[in-house]
Amino acid sequence: MSRARSCASLLGFCFLVGIGSVALAQEEESEDGFEPWAVGLTLQTDEQDSQSFSTTFNWGVTEDTWLFFSAGRSMLPAERADISTDDLIFGVDHSFGLLGASLEVEQWGEKDAVESLDYRGSIYLHGDRFNVGVELERRDIDLSFSIVGPRDRPIQRTTELTSDGTGVYFRADLTDWWRVYGSAREYDYSRSLAVLPRLDVFNFLSSSTLTLANSFLENDRRFGFEWRAGQKFINLSFGRNNSAVDGLELEFVSASFMFPISYRMDLEFNLGRSTADFLEPSVYGGVLLLIYGGS
Repeated sequence: MSRARSCASLLGFCFLVGIGSVALAQEEESEDGFEPWAVGLTLQTDEQDSQSFSTTFNWGVTEDTWLFFSAGRSMLPAERADISTDDLIFGVDHSFGLLGASLEVEQWGEKDAVESLDYRGSIYLHGDRFNVGVELERRDIDLSFSIVGPRDRPIQRTTELTSDGTGVYFRADLTDWWRVYGSAREYDYSRSLAVLPRLDVFNFLSSSTLTLANSFLENDRRFGFEWRAGQKFINLSFGRNNSAVDGLELEFVSASFMFPISYRMDLEFNLGRSTADFLEPSVYGGVLLLIYGGS
């Protein structure tokens, strides 16, 4: 019950932050010509009672430069991994014309369990109807665990490892209504994850669609379509990846529908299904509220 109350409090706080940002930005827009921005509030859950909450903020400080901030929490129940991870991301994206670049810094994990400091950078080519790029990622990971010492006293230990990731991604507008996109990423680890402690946590993080962004994957493949009808968007995506722990393969398919609910506010519902080796299929879904402002 306390966890449910804390989840509700977190979501309520994110909502208040978003509404407060809207009011402030609308006031500045009318007085100082505030630049464009967007606030996103997301709630996700699956049938195993895993939950994910996040809030994002995008701000166009100039026509060619955008800043990005995200804060969120993911929770896996006790019967799975009994872990709650916090996630903070700050990023900047700048276009130099046909060429663009982005840089992100991310801090993720749960104190005294598993923590990661990540750096990601990408270079891309883009035009009115396409975007194609390459990216590099570096993760410094600390895995904490307890062992039994003299007189049965627990002793805390920390294992350090790194991960290097490379990837490519693309987006192409085939018509004014149809878009196709995809990505492929590979990850290398400085140590074999199969021999590290807390193996169960690694497995459940990698098999949950709500923690994929920060789980321990060997590779990740995604492909999708987006269809626009006026101000409404329908999205269908497919994905497959393998765990770096034991090679567990996870496949998923998801669909979403976004539509405007008021002036400068969109609502999106999404639903998906994942299947993994030796695990029961899992259904997940969520809701996203987008609030726009600025000029």
